[in-house]
Amino acid sequence: MIPGEVTQLAGGFIFSFWDGLALTSMRIALSSAIDFWLSRVLGSRFLMAFLKIDQYEKLRKFSEDA
Repeated sequence: MIPGEVTQLAGGFIFSFWDGLALTSMRIALSSAIDFWLSRVLGSRFLMAFLKIDQYEKLRKFSEDA
């Protein structure tokens, strides 16, 4: 992942301020949507690799109650 500050600065220098702002905002929204989708699709399998089943169930129950 590239930090957002790098692309924001580059967008401001390469494009005008307003074009860079618009493109950076779209990039942030798109990457956030992709991150959310990946966490929904791969999240439980990823967590199961690191947690014991009882720890996973406790975390799942806690997140459902929130």
